[in-house]
Amino acid sequence: MASDDSEHDKQPISLRVPQSELNAWDEAVENDEYNDRTKLIRRATNLEVSGGFDKQSELESVDVDLAPVENRLQSLENRFRDIEETLSRLETNIAYLIDLEGETVNIKSEVYETLPRFESQRDAENTIKNNAYELTNPDGLRSDEYGWVQDIQTKFAGYSDQDVLSTLDTLISDIGSVNQFSKDGKRFIFEVEE
Repeated sequence: MASDDSEHDKQPISLRVPQSELNAWDEAVENDEYNDRTKLIRRATNLEVSGGFDKQSELESVDVDLAPVENRLQSLENRFRDIEETLSRLETNIAYLIDLEGETVNIKSEVYETLPRFESQRDAENTIKNNAYELTNPDGLRSDEYGWVQDIQTKFAGYSDQDVLSTLDTLISDIGSVNQFSKDGKRFIFEVEE
């Protein structure tokens, strides 16, 4: 037996409609909103009877521009990533300071051990040139990769920036294998093993 929606179960009806309404219906059909007048009338009637809910409209796809939402989500993801990085640095600094509690540490030795080692001055400069553009936010965990002064200062956040700078200058003047290089306004200090 066929369902209630089969063509055989449908009953024809006739309507008397003012010409102005009929013209509006025809315009809606011409603009491809509906395939024909019959579908337009069925849908409008179903909406009225169901209180504004149309089963057929539920099946139609809705085209919504989600770009603003996606952009906002990306922005939030970036902020969360920044917060995670900051928390990671804080955890490192706190762990470092807890290790220092009650001890006298020779900052010169600690800073020296943090410096990256390169086979040659040229090797150091090439590595720095290839990566300096990526360095925007200081990261103490990265201090032994490139020797960016701000990374080193971040690693030793328990000391003043001036104390760390003075220590680095002392290392440059006291140890012949400790060199420096500047790129894009950033200062790098490292040891050359030649």
